[in-house]
Amino acid sequence: MAAFPPAGPLAEAIHYTLGRWPALTRFLDDGRIELHLFAGSDGGAGRWATVCSLIATAKVNNVEPFAWLSDVSPTV
Repeated sequence: MAAFPPAGPLAEAIHYTLGRWPALTRFLDDGRIELHLFAGSDGGAGRWATVCSLIATAKVNNVEPFAWLSDVSPTV
């Protein structure tokens, strides 16, 4: 299993996501389900989209996402 910080906001977000993984990935099996329905609100969907974009951009540029987030975020 990949390592992530044991405490802090990022760890809380990761634990939250992992605890809801089956619901979060259900849209992969049913194309009628919109991804943002699992974000809890329009604001949550917007924040989730931002995080996904940052992680995807890091990967495309051959940057390890957690290392990059650790470097740019004082709370990670």
